[in-house]
Amino acid sequence: MKEEVTQLTSVYQDLLSRANKLYDRLSQLGNKQKDFQDALNKALAWLKEVTPRAQKVLSEPVASEPKLVEDQLSRAKALQNDVLSNGRLIDGVRQTANNLLNSMKELTPAERNVIEGTANDLQTKYQNLLDAIGEKIKDLDTALVQSQELQDSVDRVCNWLSQAENEMR
Repeated sequence: MKEEVTQLTSVYQDLLSRANKLYDRLSQLGNKQKDFQDALNKALAWLKEVTPRAQKVLSEPVASEPKLVEDQLSRAKALQNDVLSNGRLIDGVRQTANNLLNSMKELTPAERNVIEGTANDLQTKYQNLLDAIGEKIKDLDTALVQSQELQDSVDRVCNWLSQAENEMR
């Protein structure tokens, strides 16, 4: 009888130990999934907030006067700096997705693709936004040089006309 109790106690202790390990692993997975979801929610909220501002800057026609182009360029660069500084949110999603995937080896390829796809889609949206702002800045830089050259030419013509008018008097 004593031997059976000892054996049952041993089996119970083994089962309890395995249950505790499983609970710890499940708890760690839950924390990693929560970290991923939190990072994703923060990144999506920021992207939702910055997209209308970006669309406004990107859709605004290039001004013709140098001062106005400089103002547009300044706003575009400020937006680019904001996007670059918030790239850490996108990196956070990528990192938490990798942590989650690395801790869940038993996922099916389809389940892995859902998590990876979410992180990849977010990265693509971020990169497209950053690229579009970069192109706008490049266009504004070109327009600024051209408008300054035009302004300089107009100023030279005005000076020449003033001098010619003064000489004719």
